[in-house]
Amino acid sequence: MARRRGFFDTPKARIWAGRHLFGGLIRTTVASSKVIFDPPEARARLAGDGALIFVSWHGQGSPALKLLAPDPEKVALLTSPHRDGLIMASAARSLGLTIIEGAGATRKGNRAGGGAMALRKMIRMVNSGGSLMLTADIPPVRGRHVSDGVPMISRMTGRPIMPLAVSSSRRITLKNWDRMQINLPFSRLVVAMGEPIYVPAGEKDLTKYSARLGQALDECLERAKRLADGG
Repeated sequence: MARRRGFFDTPKARIWAGRHLFGGLIRTTVASSKVIFDPPEARARLAGDGALIFVSWHGQGSPALKLLAPDPEKVALLTSPHRDGLIMASAARSLGLTIIEGAGATRKGNRAGGGAMALRKMIRMVNSGGSLMLTADIPPVRGRHVSDGVPMISRMTGRPIMPLAVSSSRRITLKNWDRMQINLPFSRLVVAMGEPIYVPAGEKDLTKYSARLGQALDECLERAKRLADGG
């Protein structure tokens, strides 16, 4: 017997939920919360010249879509064509960001397809002065595994990777594969950023940069939670 489709199984419903529920929650949380950047000079980096490659763990940086995009049209978010990616893409569009669809690969290969085209779009975005927002890990693989694709973009464009994590004093942590945080309004909202990671143009070994990024993201997430909780 076929399973009866629920309301949120339809693309139209997921687009609606992303725009109005998830996007609305991000806007309300940012507007009603005390936002703290750590280190404090991290905010100044956003006003500097040149594109940046912002990277977080999956499910650990949603408010950054609003906080790190003073000019949303100059920021592109890489999303998955998976049905959950449709919600995130719709939320980001409601905040004014550009969407590049092409995530969804696994360690067994590019299941979703479109990876090469997405890479070309990201390179063009960065070379034109726009920034990127990416997640480091590969959904839905459990555990924190940084894709070498992130340092590859830095190597090809000469622009730095900016590790970050966001957490809030009022939050819900889901028991799903990425331990997604839902940050709630009227919180202490912390954006913890790491030092820029540059990948030289001639670098052949991307693995060490992936490992370095993974360590930086773990440190950012721990720091964001600690400061959000008053530590």
